[in-house]
Amino acid sequence: MADHDATPEEIIPPPAGAAEPVPPQATDHEESDVSITGLGEFLIAMAVGLVVVGGLVYWQYRRFEWIARANDPTPIPRADERRPPPEPHLQVDEVADMATLRAKQEAILQSIAWVNRNEKLVRIPIDRALAIVAEKGIRRWPAVATDGPSAKDDAKGQPPATGADADQKPPPPSD
Repeated sequence: MADHDATPEEIIPPPAGAAEPVPPQATDHEESDVSITGLGEFLIAMAVGLVVVGGLVYWQYRRFEWIARANDPTPIPRADERRPPPEPHLQVDEVADMATLRAKQEAILQSIAWVNRNEKLVRIPIDRALAIVAEKGIRRWPAVATDGPSAKDDAKGQPPATGADADQKPPPPSD
């Protein structure tokens, strides 16, 4: 038997009650299933819905913004804004204030006045004080203690030996 040369329709018979095959020109498209007016109404409704939802979202955003402004504290001023400091203004014109201060200090330095009457301590002008020191010298100036070795100290930072200490030999270096 030559079954391998036969088509499937010849080998398997069609089921009972099957419809007849449809010719290809009859399957182009359906002309009565889609309503153009229905599709237009759907697109218009979609556009209206989009506008309504967009308006609601915009309104809600503005409402949230208004609530946030009502509840938030005042913002901190920007760093680049130059605002005057709060009252009292202590120094309005720095240059004039400094000139006034220097003039007062110069007047104090050039005047003669009592510093302490009980101790007979007087303030005199600097030029006059320098002239008096140059003329008379300084009587009995107290010695000032130094923290570091003086120029008279030896290389080890010890003062030179005097009196009974000069006869003693220094201890040998410890290695």
